Amino acid sequence: MLVALAPITLKDGTHIPAGSRISWAAHHHRNDPTVTPEPARFDPLRSYRKRHASPDNMNKHLAGQTSTDNLSFGRGKLACPGRAFSVGEIKRILARLVEQFAFKFPEGKARPKNLYADENVFPDPGGRLW
Repeated sequence: MLVALAPITLKDGTHIPAGSRISWAAHHHRNDPTVTPEPARFDPLRSYRKRHASPDNMNKHLAGQTSTDNLSFGRGKLACPGRAFSVGEIKRILARLVEQFAFKFPEGKARPKNLYADENVFPDPGGRLW
């Protein structure tokens, strides 16, 4: 989320007044069925299958790869320059957690509901794991 410090008019004529909060609907974009088929269904191999669908897709659908369907790290000239490093670090952290710990929700509890703050989506930090 950004805050416009000064008024600005974009190339297409859109005027953004000073003090405006600027963001985009990341959660809604990623959960649009035209972008992600069956978005509510957990599918850990979704991108893997897309990559292996044809030889032309082997370098597409990667975690840090930008496209109009994956704007998590930006797009074009303004794409995050550290996205490859970030993806590598996230993978290392998750691998260590999965390798060294076992996780489960307390008896009778399920995954906490999502919370939203601007473009960010995260589980309720009050939720508990064993």
